[in-house]
Amino acid sequence: MMRLMHERIRHTLYSMRPGLRARWEVLLRQAPVHSPLAAPDVLVHLMDWTLEEFFKALTSPPNRRRPRPSTSPVTYYCPCGSNPLQTYFSCFKQTLHEALEKINRAGLCTTVAERDIIATETEIAFALVSNRELETFCSVCRHSHTLTENAVDRGTEKVSLQSSAP
Repeated sequence: MMRLMHERIRHTLYSMRPGLRARWEVLLRQAPVHSPLAAPDVLVHLMDWTLEEFFKALTSPPNRRRPRPSTSPVTYYCPCGSNPLQTYFSCFKQTLHEALEKINRAGLCTTVAERDIIATETEIAFALVSNRELETFCSVCRHSHTLTENAVDRGTEKVSLQSSAP
């Protein structure tokens, strides 16, 4: 019974896809742009693909190990802060939270436990897609190579190996 309800809510979320994309684009266009690659006109072209990947991750839970509801998925952190996908995925995450709130207000989740499970499944699917894409971009970033090659970890302090002389 609970599984059928989850499927119904997933289907509802999927039916909201055009609205999700539209809201995500609004948020992305309102966000500050820190680099040419982070320009909304560049990133909006990725939205349909990202939504498809998200819904694949959301609807194929048997293929992945699920954390307990008390365990929160870890969100990838860009070491240099220059990843243009950070804002992109931040806006997507906000869009998903707003969609889940609409679902909750509509009374589609009949119990608190069901609401929590749907929120956790959504967060896991989001983390799978966003972490993969953020990590991929960071793996080819000039800044991350500079950080890795030019710094030595000394506890919590990063010490540059480059000369500070002009």
